[in-house]
Amino acid sequence: MKRSIAQLREDGEAEYAYIGVSSQPLYPQLARKLGLDTTFGGLVSEVVSGGPAEKAGIEGGDDKLRFQAAQYRTGGDVILQVDGKDIVSPDDLAEVIAPRRPGDTVTVTILRDGEREQIELTLGKRPDNPSSG
Repeated sequence: MKRSIAQLREDGEAEYAYIGVSSQPLYPQLARKLGLDTTFGGLVSEVVSGGPAEKAGIEGGDDKLRFQAAQYRTGGDVILQVDGKDIVSPDDLAEVIAPRRPGDTVTVTILRDGEREQIELTLGKRPDNPSSG
């Protein structure tokens, strides 16, 4: 809130950064079911077309899995960290992006096809009515 007020005073508008993904929390049992070499992360279910994540090459899932009474979109990347902060709880991704500004660059560590990769991603300006991420 303080940041929004400061931005309003400085620029006349408040802009919020976004990464452009929808994700679901990955927990140990689900990771084992999917054969993933991690016990945490954000399972990328969708990537916003034309958004920062898509431009950086992050991939969403294209398969579906029903597990423990929940539906998951699988087959995409798993976001493990953003600028070295582990993505463990459902709110971690939003919390690490929230203090940033559009145009800031972050390092995203992903798990793809069993390999860990680091991707540089430039955050975009969150749309007024974002459909996701």
